[in-house]
Amino acid sequence: MFIKEYLLKQLLALGICGVFLFVLFYTIHFVRQHNTPISFAFTRTKADVQIDRFSLVQSQNGAKDWELVAKRAKMYDKDSKAVLEDVQVKVFGYRGVGLSFDADKGVLNTATKDLFFERYGKPLAVSLSSGYTIYSPSLDWQDTKREVLANGPVTIVGSRVEISGNRLIMGADTGDFQVIGNVEAKVQ
Repeated sequence: MFIKEYLLKQLLALGICGVFLFVLFYTIHFVRQHNTPISFAFTRTKADVQIDRFSLVQSQNGAKDWELVAKRAKMYDKDSKAVLEDVQVKVFGYRGVGLSFDADKGVLNTATKDLFFERYGKPLAVSLSSGYTIYSPSLDWQDTKREVLANGPVTIVGSRVEISGNRLIMGADTGDFQVIGNVEAKVQ
């Protein structure tokens, strides 16, 4: 009887260790996959075109989706990318300006209209029309999904609430957001 219980405990411990290792491996793989910074390898070559005071407006069915203004844009035609410097961004939802922010650097995929933004030294401060502010080191805009993704530590601050986590997914049209990983909420 004693040997049977001992073997059962050993098997249970081995199973728990296996599940733990699986979760650990999956988590590391997931975090690495979703927090991999955008590659700037294409910038090693000379830009095809440089445009000062660059602006771009994306519209659909006669309504503005988003607009951006940059101090400078360096276009890389072969890679379908533009590197943007000192950028101001506004994304419009169905009720007007949904969110706005300033970034030090951005990358526009000229084929898909997807965008990546980052700020040096301090997080991006994204102002939402709902009164909330999102703080994150970088943001991705996925144009086809009309979603904003914030990877890295993210904090959302409202008049009486503060929510922090590892990642954020937000729908531009609805303003609904999902905070993922190590979520903490403080209500005043």
